[in-house]
Amino acid sequence: MSDPYATHIATLAAVGKDVRFVLELGAGRYSTKVFLDYQFYPKLERLVSIEHDSEWIKILKKEIEDGRLELIHVNEPIEDFLKTIDLTSFDLIFVDNSTSSERRIATIQFLAAQNLKCKVVLHDYDYAPYREAAGGFKNKVVYQEEIPNTAVVWND
Repeated sequence: MSDPYATHIATLAAVGKDVRFVLELGAGRYSTKVFLDYQFYPKLERLVSIEHDSEWIKILKKEIEDGRLELIHVNEPIEDFLKTIDLTSFDLIFVDNSTSSERRIATIQFLAAQNLKCKVVLHDYDYAPYREAAGGFKNKVVYQEEIPNTAVVWND
């Protein structure tokens, strides 16, 4: 059985070739390191990682030292913070935030309503409410090889 916290790695690695700017919603021991790996994201210039858990940020700061990474503590709901930044400046947005499914559903719905041009990667896509929340995206590819599933959604 695979690690449920790592099932998105193959998907993230597959979409990174030409990505320069990433917004990560929910910093992760796996995802953050994949984004910073030149093998998978050779053109990455900046990774903005938004996290609601300040203790988790402290742990990651001890584990990861990379000038391209900006770890930001944001209280939930993070959509309030997302309204204050230019989401169009990112090539990829990764959604794996919150310990509350209601909060993540709200995040997915918020992003779907923005009609973004970038790709959005959604972890835990096998969870029906997350699939429903992503209904506002025009296109999707779902990677079902591992559970939880990961999807890449986009509008353009």
